[in-house]
Amino acid sequence: NGDDDENDIFAFFDGNDWIVNGQGTLQLIDVTGHVLYSQYLPGETSRVHFDNFAAGVYTLRLVNSNSVLNAQKIVIE
Repeated sequence: NGDDDENDIFAFFDGNDWIVNGQGTLQLIDVTGHVLYSQYLPGETSRVHFDNFAAGVYTLRLVNSNSVLNAQKIVIE
């Protein structure tokens, strides 16, 4: 049943913004493991812009107190 994969999705693209569900520090990480973007998200749902990043595959990670709450691969076009 492929529907279980939807539980791992905590961020999705909506027009020009990424909608991120969860509270903690959001990190955008490139394929080499460098954190390119980091922002604390205080609420349950936040809108985030990733302007000026090259097209490619990135890891979006939500962390809190040095533990990873959620992580998913995203594509920036």
